[in-house]
Amino acid sequence: MTTANSVNSPLSGTTGTGNFVGSTSASLTTPALGTPSAGVLTSCTGLPMTTGVTGTLGVGNGGTGTATTFTQGSVVFAGASGIHSQDNAKFFWDDTNFRLGIGTATPESAVQITGERNNTPGTKGIHLGMNSGADVAIELCASTSSQSSYIDFNYPGQDFRGRILYSNATDAFSFQAAAGTYLMTFTQGLQMGSPTGGDKGAGTINVAGDIFKNNTAYTNPDYVLEMWATGKIVKFADNEGAKGYVLPSIKQIEKSMRETYRLPRMTDKAMGSFERQDWLLEKLEEAFICIIELKNKIEDLENKIAK
Repeated sequence: MTTANSVNSPLSGTTGTGNFVGSTSASLTTPALGTPSAGVLTSCTGLPMTTGVTGTLGVGNGGTGTATTFTQGSVVFAGASGIHSQDNAKFFWDDTNFRLGIGTATPESAVQITGERNNTPGTKGIHLGMNSGADVAIELCASTSSQSSYIDFNYPGQDFRGRILYSNATDAFSFQAAAGTYLMTFTQGLQMGSPTGGDKGAGTINVAGDIFKNNTAYTNPDYVLEMWATGKIVKFADNEGAKGYVLPSIKQIEKSMRETYRLPRMTDKAMGSFERQDWLLEKLEEAFICIIELKNKIEDLENKIAK
């Protein structure tokens, strides 16, 4: 009788022992391979990731290093040891409204930053945030005390068209137009344009041009001369000070000066520089009118004496 081993022995490359199984056998039992304890799996396809792999895939092998399912909206970043991490409440992307929140999970603008700011930063850069009193600030920290910090305004393809600049070297705050033209500078005083002599001290204004009020360098109280020449005010009725004006006589001027120690129409009302200038010109015109009237009276007397 032929045994399985006697059939196997002439076959090349056979291993193991047991009964020979022919192609017409009733059943074929697949041998159990068991679970390999170690080894390298190569040239395989269709490896199921859910049932075929267990544990956490490390970042060194292209994984996240964590089994955490990230919360919607979280901006993922590399944490300790490169493990993927999140802080949904403090670093959030609103993919519906396209908004980024730093320090908040409910951003209301394209970018919203909510958090503390170092009031005395030790390194250069743009520092954004709030101080302990919840005051919000953008702090532009220059590299050294001799350099400046500024905010530029422009449009695509252009260098700055406008600039707000602070100079640490001169302790000056200025507004500039294109090409560095100074519009206004604050140091101790205020400088308009680029005036000769620069800053004149605390509380001063030094202008390179003129100062205008409502599109005029000054408002001339021509109503005084109109009243003197015509006895009424029509042409200059809209000028400031014209309403209710009455040309005072020399006696009225003298009476006001003796009783109130003031010229007529002078009050305790606070006056700006333009109002004060107009008032002074009004009194100067009245003085010239008095001089002209006195001159005419003297000439009349001289003519009478000559006759």
